[in-house]
Amino acid sequence: MARHIGSGLYVDQVRKRGPVERVDGALRDADGLTVEDFDLPLNLMLACSVKAAQSAEHALAVVAAILTSRS
Repeated sequence: MARHIGSGLYVDQVRKRGPVERVDGALRDADGLTVEDFDLPLNLMLACSVKAAQSAEHALAVVAAILTSRS
């Protein structure tokens, strides 16, 4: 699956979409949902489980390197 990953930290990307405030020690968006702040470009589940590329060209180069290493 391809998805554009914005530059900067995840919490900053959420802030671009609306207000984020600290409530009872946790960051919350306008809907009251918790916003992760782990200094990562994606939320924790995605940042630690997928390989992210900054462009389609970079993604193809990463896939090619993986396939080459398997042969």
